[in-house]
Amino acid sequence: MVLKSLVVRQLGRRFPHLMAARLPVTVKAVIVSSDRRVLVLKKTGGAYDLPGGKVDAGETIEEALTREVFEETGLKLGPIDMVTSWVKTHHVNGNRLFIVFRSDFENRSAKAKIHLSSEHEWGGFVHIHEAMNLQFSLGQCRAVLEALTR
Repeated sequence: MVLKSLVVRQLGRRFPHLMAARLPVTVKAVIVSSDRRVLVLKKTGGAYDLPGGKVDAGETIEEALTREVFEETGLKLGPIDMVTSWVKTHHVNGNRLFIVFRSDFENRSAKAKIHLSSEHEWGGFVHIHEAMNLQFSLGQCRAVLEALTR
């Protein structure tokens, strides 16, 4: 709960008009292995993505991130730190707030077994230069770079 209030305060200072609009929120994780590889997922029939998803009603940001990462990968997150945030504007679906966190995970080995959900056809740990060559959104590319420079 402390994390949620801290994030909301930080974002409220940066985007006061957007926070008042109660935007839907998506959380993503830059999950880093002990050899500094990043976990990347590929959506079934689609784009590359970071693990994460929508925050459900009544759920904290931390609960949503933990739940989504476990559902999509089978991994249990370690401590999380906020990396960045942005608002994605979509003319049909409306605006959505994205918040990205950096975390490690229980095993921390890039050889850890990933248990993919049906949403994804592939997942694995890749070096930063490999990740930057994938078809990520600009926001996710920047989040990965920022997370690895900390």
